[in-house]
Amino acid sequence: MWPSPCPLPAGEGRGAVRRAILLDAAGREVIELPAGANDVRALSPGVHFVRQEPRAPESKPQAVLRVVVAR
Repeated sequence: MWPSPCPLPAGEGRGAVRRAILLDAAGREVIELPAGANDVRALSPGVHFVRQEPRAPESKPQAVLRVVVAR
């Protein structure tokens, strides 16, 4: 499970990110990533994206990070 951190700060109410969602290469939502370590063994290998949604709705833009799941 390395690396498997979520880009959200650990603990409720900290940071400017409300939630993070893992997307597949086609942009479909796969899972919502809670803060802390996440088990990604069930995911298919390849390129995925993590979309970070800001805590304040008026905050733009949202961050998108590219991640690669490898076996």
